[in-house]
Amino acid sequence: MSGILCGFVFLFIAKPIQADTYYVNSVSGSDTNVGSAASPWQTLSHGIGQIQASDTLYLTGLFVYGVDYSDTLSIPVGLSGTTASPTTIAVWPDQSASLDVLTMQTVLQVYASNLVISGLIFKAGEIDSTGATAITLENGVSNVTIQNCTFNYSDGSSGITTMGNNDQITIQNNSVSGMAFTGFNLIGVTNSTVTGNSATNNLGGYYGIINLDNVQNVIVTKNYLYDNDEAVAGIQIDNNSNNVLISNNIFTDNFSYAYGVFNQGGSDINVINNTFHANYGGVGDTGDAGNDTTIKNNIFTGNVRALYYATGTPLIADYNLFYNNAVGYVGSDEYYTLANWQNKTNQDRNSFDDDPQFDTTGYGASSFALTADSIAIDHGTGVVEIVDDYEDNARPVSAYYDIGAYEYGVDFTPTQVKKVQVPKQHLQVTQKKIKWKKVTSANSYIVKLMNAKNKKIRAIKKITTNNYTRPVAI
Repeated sequence: MSGILCGFVFLFIAKPIQADTYYVNSVSGSDTNVGSAASPWQTLSHGIGQIQASDTLYLTGLFVYGVDYSDTLSIPVGLSGTTASPTTIAVWPDQSASLDVLTMQTVLQVYASNLVISGLIFKAGEIDSTGATAITLENGVSNVTIQNCTFNYSDGSSGITTMGNNDQITIQNNSVSGMAFTGFNLIGVTNSTVTGNSATNNLGGYYGIINLDNVQNVIVTKNYLYDNDEAVAGIQIDNNSNNVLISNNIFTDNFSYAYGVFNQGGSDINVINNTFHANYGGVGDTGDAGNDTTIKNNIFTGNVRALYYATGTPLIADYNLFYNNAVGYVGSDEYYTLANWQNKTNQDRNSFDDDPQFDTTGYGASSFALTADSIAIDHGTGVVEIVDDYEDNARPVSAYYDIGAYEYGVDFTPTQVKKVQVPKQHLQVTQKKIKWKKVTSANSYIVKLMNAKNKKIRAIKKITTNNYTRPVAI
């Protein structure tokens, strides 16, 4: 007798997440409504209590803490979305949403992971907001993006604070002002990015405007820190932080003993392709045990001093550009010239002391773009981690990196210029050398390019000569 073995295969198909969208309008909504765009809820606390993980909650109107809400609002762990479908709390498209604080409290206390907070305004009310924190990410929260928000307090504590064991935190394109403690206080974060933010009129107290405490594998890039007072630093690194890349940032007009970057507890700290202008100091290192800082491709101009480090601190500094500031301070000795600094430290052997020739016709950060005569062009060193500049233009344009937060010029290709049509009699041999499309050309012409990512237009003028170098901005 033969036996027959019957097998059964059960196929379980995971039900896709049903993500819904809901709306809150503090002016015309009602918590008895259904939460749709046509019938929105009124209070944020009710909205948070109604949505599910991976849903989107849009807000508009004014939400006042200390009047409308007496307690901190919590975003519970049950609202954790997924990596592919995060829960989102954001401003209603084409509207505004302001969370106004009148008391010393955290506005949003986040326990949920896989979350996006976007486009909200956190601001102080009519009374002092001393000690107030806008957003706190609690211990263990991961994969949270906070973007396009405004933090505007009066002596507030912090715009964003993390409480430790926070992985994959992204803080991007926010603005922060009026903080007496720190703008972004990142404690115990790993594999995280702080990018595209602006910070102004912050005090900072003992901490940096961007404070990094016991962090690992963090990138701080393309931030604009200006007109801050009394802070220890624009970016401060503390307590066993490791593997931090600080690149393409602009630090300007930060005073009262403020350094752009100050390392007092970090190892493998890399300060690459930044611009430091008119601050008290550029980069400092206290020489604490384990500290080491690499400083390359930076511009230091108009600071009281560019570099400070304690005697014996491991330091690698080279390919920097200094102008109109004391170059370095070691222990208790100041070195005003690059030559004296080089002789004392054996650092910055490939660095320069010259005017960076900024584009002063620009406004704000763009006033630190380079012009055609800048010695910063093509005098940096290659750093594989740096692939673009402050405005997302690719680095390098030529075979060599530029110094500072901006890369000069645009890498023209035939597809970008092929539609330019000018009289045949002005065809230039230079075009053949740089492999442009061989069409009719003039002695000079203007090509307007649209940077689609930033929606900015920059006009470029090409001067055709036998000794071609690169386009020049006009």
